[in-house]
Amino acid sequence: MVKIKVDLWKTSMHLAEIGIKKKEELMSKSRRFTKDMDIIGRVKIDKKDYGYVAYRKALWDSKDLIEKRLAIRLFSNDIDYLGAIDENIGRAIVLSMVNEDPSPAFVITLPGTKIIYTIERLRPRFAETDTYLMTYISDKGNLKPILIRSKRLALGSDWKVTDLYTDKEIAKVDGKILDIGGEWEIKTNISDEDLWRSLILFAATLKFYDDNKEKLKKIVDMLKKKKEIKLSKTDLSLFYNPRVRR
Repeated sequence: MVKIKVDLWKTSMHLAEIGIKKKEELMSKSRRFTKDMDIIGRVKIDKKDYGYVAYRKALWDSKDLIEKRLAIRLFSNDIDYLGAIDENIGRAIVLSMVNEDPSPAFVITLPGTKIIYTIERLRPRFAETDTYLMTYISDKGNLKPILIRSKRLALGSDWKVTDLYTDKEIAKVDGKILDIGGEWEIKTNISDEDLWRSLILFAATLKFYDDNKEKLKKIVDMLKKKKEIKLSKTDLSLFYNPRVRR
């Protein structure tokens, strides 16, 4: 059993970004560590330091609801890029309208693979729990749809990760909210490190769970009045046809 701890701090003013490890040094180690990036948490696997969780603070702090987007990165202890989860605003808007409830949508990109994984909030009929569908594809090209279900509709709840083909539980994400921080422990018998990283990134989004749903509600309300919303260039890029040369 692998145990992964995702510890999100109450504040980004942490030793990882002050003192010896200044932001300029972190930026020099990885081009993925941008100027607006703030480290917000630590990841440990079986009690050993694995890396850091960071997010693009300027994007999330934007006053423009369409520009306000969650972009989280996972880095190693040496600030090597290990993966990213980015909010797909266009897809989230569509799902929110269909589900008649704010429904975040994300894409996960990992180094070494050209495949993008998606995680989208569903609203199955008569559902009493929050449910996300993760479209995961193994390194051999095998499709593995995964359901991530909470045990109750509340931030900080425990989540069960299930293989949709077999209906067998493959992981747990146990959450504990600590003021404005949070702590999640992922337990799994699966040895696939790409899956570990995907679940780490998903757990990190839960820190922003309520605020993100409130943002989507405002966007949908705005859309009902304006009847049209123009996506940002970044959000449009998530829909680009990879076969068309740009």
